[in-house]
Amino acid sequence: ILKKRKDKLSLFLRFFYVIKDGGSMNMELFPTKSELEEATRKATGINKTAVLAMISISQAAEEIRTTLGKTLESQYRLSEGKLHILLLLYRQKSGLSPSSLAKKSGVTKATVSVMIGRMKNEGLVSEKENGIDRRGKQIALTESGRIYVDYVLPQYYLRLSQMMKNLT
Repeated sequence: ILKKRKDKLSLFLRFFYVIKDGGSMNMELFPTKSELEEATRKATGINKTAVLAMISISQAAEEIRTTLGKTLESQYRLSEGKLHILLLLYRQKSGLSPSSLAKKSGVTKATVSVMIGRMKNEGLVSEKENGIDRRGKQIALTESGRIYVDYVLPQYYLRLSQMMKNLT
């Protein structure tokens, strides 16, 4: 009985956690109203209102994330990942190692390495030897990088505020 319940739950939950290429949620994988009705008949305790609310919240969040991503790219030539790295470095003035940046941002070291290379070319970050381990590197914002983040963050937060003004 437990295995059957687990299989049913797994089948139902797969609708909520599938990501399309490019990081966008594939809305076709959310349950239709009839699929939700059928799932409700098969498993007791499903709150259709809660499920539909979660779907609406997920769709709104995806729309907001996509819009913000486009804004970051078009106005500031920033990806979400690049902004995340810049914020981590902004908060840690002494800098972070590439492996720490990868871990904290949830991407691979190779991805961080490429991003660091691009940001070095743009003059946003610098690389220096780690004082403890000469083989290690510390990545830190340059003065230009800090000025850039000081400019972008308020604009980014303003954009978030404008997008959310009807919800607060």
